[in-house]
Amino acid sequence: MAQTEDAHRHRPIDAGAKRVGDTIPLIRREHVSGLYARRPVWLAGQVPLARIREIVAGMERGAGRFHEKAAQRTSDAGWCSRRAC
Repeated sequence: MAQTEDAHRHRPIDAGAKRVGDTIPLIRREHVSGLYARRPVWLAGQVPLARIREIVAGMERGAGRFHEKAAQRTSDAGWCSRRAC
């Protein structure tokens, strides 16, 4: 799984390098319009394992929705095929 994730990570990096060069600009969460909100879980103190699993599952669903919307809006996704992303 780690190799698969690493390959996914390199696709947009390699595509960006071909378009704009090797320097990747720093982009923070607040720079991305429509990025899903995420509460800092670690500020809640002790959290039961079942609740952590619920939180993580919700985070994954939110990330999935964000990426689906972003994929629908993009006009330049040559590095990403529907099956590979």
